[in-house]
Amino acid sequence: MITITNIVSFILRHRGNSNAFKGATAEELYDAIQVAMCDECVVVDSNSFGDIYGVVMAEFHPEYHRLHIVGLLAISPITTAKFAKWLLERKNRDGWEITALRRGRYVAYDTQRLLNKLIARYGRKITTMAC
Repeated sequence: MITITNIVSFILRHRGNSNAFKGATAEELYDAIQVAMCDECVVVDSNSFGDIYGVVMAEFHPEYHRLHIVGLLAISPITTAKFAKWLLERKNRDGWEITALRRGRYVAYDTQRLLNKLIARYGRKITTMAC
């Protein structure tokens, strides 16, 4: 079973020089993940042994029909495709827009095109998604 502490450890170990979860302390990450879990806005890709391959965390903004990506950290291209598939299912089910901060700027994605491109490029071997 994967715990919030495991997720925080993964993020701190793998974020390196990337902008994913940049500057967040372990305590801030723990609190943010706890809130995201309650809102069903965090997805963890892992195997049956508890090895984590990636984490995506988002915030729901129902008043704007927007899913805002807070952080996405993956150590495998297939994990990126799995996350894209999850986001695409969320977007199609709810009809919401996907946004994020990229290089310090707010970006609203051409969601369908972006996610289909990621899935086509990396997701040929996707059969199921581990959450």
